Amino acid sequence: MTPDMKFEALLVSQDLQVLRRTLETMEDLSIDVDICGSPSRALDLLTRRNVDLVILDYDEGNGTAEIAKALSKPGGRLKTTIAALVDGPFSGKQITEAGAHVLIQKPLTDNFKSYFRTLVYSRMVWDWRRHPRYAVRWLVAAKDSKDRPVPVTMENISRVGVGLSFVGKLLVDDILTFRLLLPGTNQIIRFDARVLWRLRDNRAGAEFVNISTVDAGVLDTWLQSRHRVKHGEIPQTTFLSEHRALSV
Repeated sequence: MTPDMKFEALLVSQDLQVLRRTLETMEDLSIDVDICGSPSRALDLLTRRNVDLVILDYDEGNGTAEIAKALSKPGGRLKTTIAALVDGPFSGKQITEAGAHVLIQKPLTDNFKSYFRTLVYSRMVWDWRRHPRYAVRWLVAAKDSKDRPVPVTMENISRVGVGLSFVGKLLVDDILTFRLLLPGTNQIIRFDARVLWRLRDNRAGAEFVNISTVDAGVLDTWLQSRHRVKHGEIPQTTFLSEHRALSV
């Protein structure tokens, strides 16, 4: 990741020492952080937005375990890394059972930055990149939040988002709406994607923030077909018409 590729985090804590050390580390890694002192407020916020990382300042009975459980349940946020700051091994066992992926013991020392980079940040990068991306080169006309056309070239597509190149102005957090006919299908899929990062050479990455279950199923089937083509299980000629199969 580069500083232009923005991860977003939510920190749930009221401890000043935890806040200070964590915010210093996030700043060094160009991670945007929102702070919630109340676990109930954090739960409410997480029902309305996606984040890449949740950091829980855990104590038994303070409600943070409920956040881990909510994110880890079936249908929860599979891409959200959950890190828990714990007092000791016993409390660590409890929050791990609730769904935490990474534990870091308190009090936070000068080694926290190193632990965080090794245990948490590396996992976030791996999670983001583990979804197969299929290279394409499709000229499409997305629309912005004001329904204005935004010409982009789709460079790759996966189950979680798209890679783009563009001419003009495209900013992190912009929401783009796409209407796309995948090659070899007879259905137009629609989805909204939020720009997660952009680079100076006019490349950007966007994650899906709104796609129906039906459209997600069509996309997943198409991606599996591409996988079989790649590995020689079905003839490549099935997709010869892909460049004229787009609809915007």
